[in-house]
Amino acid sequence: YGTADALRRERLRQEQLRPLLETISASDNIFGYLLPEKTGILSQQLAKLRKCPQRVPHIEKLLTVTDSISAESAAQWLRLFDAVDRGERSGAAIVEYVDDLGCKSLQWIRFDLMLDFEGNPLIAMFTISDFGEITSRVEELISSRQALAEK
Repeated sequence: YGTADALRRERLRQEQLRPLLETISASDNIFGYLLPEKTGILSQQLAKLRKCPQRVPHIEKLLTVTDSISAESAAQWLRLFDAVDRGERSGAAIVEYVDDLGCKSLQWIRFDLMLDFEGNPLIAMFTISDFGEITSRVEELISSRQALAEK
């Protein structure tokens, strides 16, 4: 009976994960953090951009070890994953990302914790927003509002 129940639970877990994993695979700014495995799941595009595999055990440690996140931001990055591990439902931080050329960019990283059918943590969905893109969009909105106001 225990094995059948475990198989049923795993099947339900996979059914719950499927649409979330599809969302990740279609995005270059969303990644998942599977619980309790503590494994990052990235789309092919995001993995290529970050130069890492699509499945990354302990992704929270990998990016700090490879210097993809500035030393100043490493603590903020790790605090996000600590919050997930404590079961917090959401959180966010500003993190400085460093590319291969040494160029730095500020990124707003937010997570939302998704629960399984029994209310246990299933996966944390992380969204990455580049501050340059956010600033450009805000400037576009301001310009379009000013243009409308002048009419």
